[in-house]
Amino acid sequence: VVDQRRLARAADPGHRNEPAQRHADVEPAQVDAEIFVLLIRDPDLRAFSLPQLKRLFSIWSERGNKADLAKELDRHPEWEKAGWPFHASFLAEQKNYRAAYETALRFAPLPPLPAPPIARPFNELERQFFYHTDDVNAGVALYFAQLQQGRLDEAVHTVLTLKKIPGHPGYVSFLEAQLWARKAEWQRAWEAWGPMLNGG
Repeated sequence: VVDQRRLARAADPGHRNEPAQRHADVEPAQVDAEIFVLLIRDPDLRAFSLPQLKRLFSIWSERGNKADLAKELDRHPEWEKAGWPFHASFLAEQKNYRAAYETALRFAPLPPLPAPPIARPFNELERQFFYHTDDVNAGVALYFAQLQQGRLDEAVHTVLTLKKIPGHPGYVSFLEAQLWARKAEWQRAWEAWGPMLNGG
C-alpha cells in the first residue's frame, strides 16, 4: 500500500520534525511509489522549503531510485540548489566525473582560500619549500608560482606534499582538485574534493 503521507511527513512543511530515518526500514520500491504519488500531487514541489527539499532528496537518494532522482534534477534546474550533492554523487557513481566535479564547483560553498602570495623569485620559493616541507604558506606560494608558469606536474608534487602535512587546511584538497581539472583528469579532480563535500 502506498503511504504518501509517510513520505510527506518526512519533509512536509507541516511536519518538519519528522525524522527522515523513519524510511530506513522501507523497501526502495515503496519509497519510489510514494515519491511518484507525491510528484503527481506537486510536480514542482513548490510546497517545500530548501531544507525540506534537501531532506526529501536525501530519502530519495538513500532509499529510492537514484537514476530517477538524477533525471528529475535535470528536468528541474531550480531543485539543484538542494539536490546537487546527490546529483554529483550519482554522476560520479556513473563515472561521469567531469559532470560530477562541475556540478559541485557550481553549487558547493568554496573553502576560504589564502590571499595571493607576494611575488618572490621562483628559485627562492623552491628552496624555501624544499627545506621546509611542513610550511603550508611556503608550499602554497610555490604551488601558485608553478601554476602561473604552467609547471603543472611540479604543482602536483607540491600539492601532494602539502596534503601530507598534519592538520593541513581544507582548501588544499580544493587546490588539488582545481589542478587535476586543469589537467583534464576529472576522476582525480572529483576524488580530491568530492568526498569532502556535504552540501554546505
